[in-house]
Parts: sequence; structure tokens; C-alpha cells
Amino acid sequence: MKKEDIEIDDLTPKELSDSLKEEADQEMKIFSMFGIDFEAREKVKTYILAASYLRKIADGEYKPVIHAHWEYDKNSWPVCSNCKKPALSDGSNEICSGHCPNCGASMDGNKNNDWLNMKYRNKPIEVEAFCLDFRKPMPEWFFNKVNEGAISYKVRAGACGERDISADIKTLEGIMHASRGDYIIKDVNGEIYPCKPNIFKKTYEPVSDESVNQNE
Repeated sequence: MKKEDIEIDDLTPKELSDSLKEEADQEMKIFSMFGIDFEAREKVKTYILAASYLRKIADGEYKPVIHAHWEYDKNSWPVCSNCKKPALSDGSNEICSGHCPNCGASMDGNKNNDWLNMKYRNKPIEVEAFCLDFRKPMPEWFFNKVNEGAISYKVRAGACGERDISADIKTLEGIMHASRGDYIIKDVNGEIYPCKPNIFKKTYEPVSDESVNQNE
């Protein structure tokens, strides 16, 4: 088989390393003929570096990555699923690495690896809310808080005979003001507070009767 007919996929790491080294030597000879050794060295640097890595792979210096996870043995010590050895020699300390200190396995498996997860999202929490507008109904719990003195609201005449409404709500952070169009929220703890409509629409969505039944 001619050299030009050989595909890269047909070569072993050692053969590919030798081929790149040979290519680098030829490039050096060509450039040296024109007296530009410095440019030649810069030109073949990539060849030499790739050949070096391939040679190390061929010699077994680089090994395939082993994917594993931490699991617990009968003594509840975290052990590697690959080598079955504990995180440290006595298994008494907490895991502090994403790799097994014994076999070098990468601990990126799925089982018992919650300690590695740093991404979280809010649990779905349902709240009661309504838009503060004199033309829209207001819930009983709102008026209960008004009667208790925790909320005061005003309806007054605005420009061109249009009426306006606002509310002042006592919250744990102090008195918060709500204007017409704002949403009034009652959370799962019974706390009531206002929310601007643009933030409310990004944070909450209506709950259908079907989803309510599924959660029950």
C-alpha cells in the first residue's frame, strides 16, 4: 500500500507519531535549504508536539478516563464504584474531590452524587394573587387584612374622571406600596405583599384545575 493511500484512521498512535515526526523532519530540511531555520522550527512545532502526545499514548502514559460514582458499603463509608475503595484510607473523612484518590476515576456518574451538584431550581410553589384594579374583584383574604388594619387602600378620582386605586401593605420588611395594576400576592405562609406586573408575569403562571388535581 502506498503511503498516500493510507488513511489516518488506519494508523496506530505509534505509527501516527512516527509519521508526524517524519513530516516535521522533511519540513525542517526544506526550510533549512533556504537558510530560514527559525521559521522552520516555528512551522514544525505543532507537528513535534502532536507527535510527542501520540508517543505517550502509544507507550501507555495516558489511560482512558474511567467514569464512576460514590456509593456506600455496609459500613456506610463512601466507596468508589470502580475500585470499591473508600474516599480516604480509613473512610472516615468526607469526600472532597471529583476523582477517586485510589484509581483516579472521574466521579461524574449519577448515583449518590448529589454532593457534586451545584445547580438548583425553585420548587413549584403555588400562591394566591390578584391584580389591584377597582374594576376587578378582590378576594376575601384581602378585605380581611384591611379589617385587621394590615392593609389600607384608597380609591380616588384621577384625570379625565378616571378612578385610581392604591394600597399600603404592612409586611415583614415594612410598609410596601402597591399601585393600580400591581399584583397582590398571598404566599404559602399567609404573608401578603405587592409585586410589579412585569416581575409577576416572569415569575408566576396560572394554575389550571387539572394541575391542581394532580398535585393533590
